[in-house]
Amino acid sequence: MILVALYVITTYLSFLGIIVMNVPLLKWILLPFIEVFFDLSYYMGSFLSHFAMRISLENLLVLYVPILLLVFLLYRKEKFKGIVIVILLIFAMEIPHGPALTIYNKFGTPYIRVTQNFKNYDIMDYRVAENDMISLRENQEILLDGHVILLKLGEKKRDIPIIYIDGQELNLERNLDYIRGLRQERKYFFINKKIMRIK
Repeated sequence: MILVALYVITTYLSFLGIIVMNVPLLKWILLPFIEVFFDLSYYMGSFLSHFAMRISLENLLVLYVPILLLVFLLYRKEKFKGIVIVILLIFAMEIPHGPALTIYNKFGTPYIRVTQNFKNYDIMDYRVAENDMISLRENQEILLDGHVILLKLGEKKRDIPIIYIDGQELNLERNLDYIRGLRQERKYFFINKKIMRIK
């Protein structure tokens, strides 16, 4: 988590160096540092690419206004440690933790995200599935924290798949309204053999 933040910082510093290279005096002073940041950015990116864990910033897409206001207020009060803590908390929130089952609405098309072992698996009806999604073609059983999840295709291609948890069907609407963008419809956490609905 800290390595990702460091990689982002070093990458942006190297890009910032390119912008200030037009000023001759700054170019002479900063050139050695810029080369070091470029090398550091390359090696950190190469190192981090070996990790399979994904960090998605979906919560940041929804909560960016209050987060920006909080960072701005901390900056105005010169609480730089607070800014670092907020950034680290955002990264911690975005790490896929689970096991969890989430239903999303993406431009009116539903898909299911199963989170397990710090990885996300996105499942969508094969009739509308996108390239990076797992196609749901037939009944699919998934074991999450000792619970058996059964996914069945909906009647229409834009219907939410029928979901059973331990043989009991979830009470879900079949159709989703068209929205512009991505929205989380439902989220279930599986903790100590219990099911907790978050949304």
